[in-house]
Formats: sequence, structure tokens, C-alpha cells
Amino acid sequence: MNKTRKFITLFVLLLMATVNNLTAQFSGGSGTEQDPYLISNVDDLQELSDSVNTTPANVNIFTYEYRDNWSRGKYFMLTNDIIEDSVKKPIGGGSGMLFQGVFDGNNKSINLAMDGHGLFFYLGPSAIVKNLILRGYVKRSGGTVSSLGRAMSIREDDGEIRISNVINLANISGITNIAGIILFSQYNLNENTTRCIVENCINYGLIEGAGGIGGITGIARYMTIKNCLNFGVLIKTGHPIDNRIGCISYLVLPSTTVINCHYDKQMCGGDD
Repeated sequence: MNKTRKFITLFVLLLMATVNNLTAQFSGGSGTEQDPYLISNVDDLQELSDSVNTTPANVNIFTYEYRDNWSRGKYFMLTNDIIEDSVKKPIGGGSGMLFQGVFDGNNKSINLAMDGHGLFFYLGPSAIVKNLILRGYVKRSGGTVSSLGRAMSIREDDGEIRISNVINLANISGITNIAGIILFSQYNLNENTTRCIVENCINYGLIEGAGGIGGITGIARYMTIKNCLNFGVLIKTGHPIDNRIGCISYLVLPSTTVINCHYDKQMCGGDD
């Protein structure tokens, strides 16, 4: 009888372990602030991308119809440097598939080998990316490009997008509207408030294209950019499309505030 009970107990424990493994996400965690989902390898990043893509936010930039993505309010933490296996596909996949969670790089590195967008296809409202080091390269034969990708705000009541303590060592190349850290779009132009905050970020990467090149961001609109540094080289290549080069941003509109940002003018060769 005792042997039978031991067998049943062992069987139940094994069954529970199997079920837990089948339902586990990423390398552990539950997605809360106290217990974030753990990202330890390329497969975890792919799983994150797939999860973001399964619940598109249904964005309509003309009517501002909107539904939050699965990732909103969830927390993710990078636990290892991902440098041996390069990341080749972005997190997310389109304008309706916006990452809206908190991605803590934990001062670890991700090596990019991107032909297209940066680490994220789009960052959406309330997204936070922090404490991250990016290496490798991002290149795009046409359109806009940056190391983190593009951020987008839609509604008047959207939460701010915050990017902090991101260091870019990756080389970035494209055609126009190219940046070392992030590109940002704000479609509700009647709401003249900050929608994207970029702080304590540094670019060391080579950034090149036909024009419209910024060391930290491209067109700065409805943003606050503070305590950022650019030591990267900015180069115009090919047939010039846009002659503007900015060591921090190549176009700063009145809705943006730039505070305590510095750069090596000889290295970047552009305007503020």
C-alpha cells in the first residue's frame, strides 16, 4: 500500500511539473513588477514577439480607435547577454502590434543583425525600455531606421513612452530619418504635450544615410530629451535626400524640450 501511495504521489508531481513546463512562458517569471518574465536567449525574444503579434492593438491613426496590446502592464527582464546568437527579427510586427510593457535590459547586451527595423517594430503607449546595451548593426535599404525601432503615440490619454539608460553601440544605416536610439511619431497633433521621454541615453554607433540623420532621435516632436550624449560618427552617403544632420536630433520642433544633452561636434559633424 505504501509503495502504491508513493507511486501515485510521484506520478502526480511529475504530471504537475509537465503541465507547468507546457504552460511556462519565457525562461520564468509571471510578468509582474516583482516577478518579471525572464528573457535569457533569442528564443525568449521570439516568444515575446509572437505574444505581441497575437493581440494587435487595432490602431487606426485617423480615428484613434485603439485596443491595448497583450504586453501592456507586463514586465520583462533580460537575464543574460545575448551576443552569440544575433537577433534578426524585431519584437512585434506592425503598426497595430505595439509593445506596451516594461523591458528592463538589466545592463545586459543584445547583439542585433537586423535588415529592417530595430529591436522593436513599434513601441506603444506606456512602453518603457531601460538599462539596455545594443550592439551589432541595423540596416535598411529604404525608409526609417534606429537601434530601438520606432515609437508611436495615438490617443490623448495615452501614457508616456519612456526610454532611459540605453547605450547604442550598433551601426545604423538607411536612407533618411535615421537615429541612434529611437524614432517617434505622434499622430494626435492637437495635443501639445510630451508623449515620449528619452533620458540618459548614449550613442556610440556609426550612423549613415542619404540625410535626415540624428545621433539620438530623428524628428523630435512632442518629446523630452535630457541628459543624452552622442559620440557616434554621422555620415551622409549616396545621393543626398535631406541635408540635415543633428548631433542629438536633426529636426527639433517647438513641442520638444532638449535638456543637458552633449555631443562631440567633430565626430558627428552636424547641428544641435
